[in-house]
Amino acid sequence: MESPLEAGRTAPAEDLALELATAPLAYLEGALDNPSLRPDLLLIMLKNRAVTTSVIDRITRRASWLKPYEVKSAIVQHPRTPRHIAMNLVQFLWWRDLRLNWELRA
Repeated sequence: MESPLEAGRTAPAEDLALELATAPLAYLEGALDNPSLRPDLLLIMLKNRAVTTSVIDRITRRASWLKPYEVKSAIVQHPRTPRHIAMNLVQFLWWRDLRLNWELRA
């Protein structure tokens, strides 16, 4: 039987789209090494409650994943995003997209 980490690494994009929203942390970490992971799938992943600070940190290390505006916005607004990462990305967002919860994080 395949471990969740290995399942995340080898899953096709269609399976990732179905699993990322509710998958355990090990699956998410494996998915970050999956060549099929696209920025639109990252948006699904960032809605998962299992996402940790280290997962967000790994996402921000890949420039190709940060190109879409929606990914930057989702990372800035994620409650587990480290402050220094959010502050580096907030400059790329439009003011109207910054939610009230940003003030609560300060």
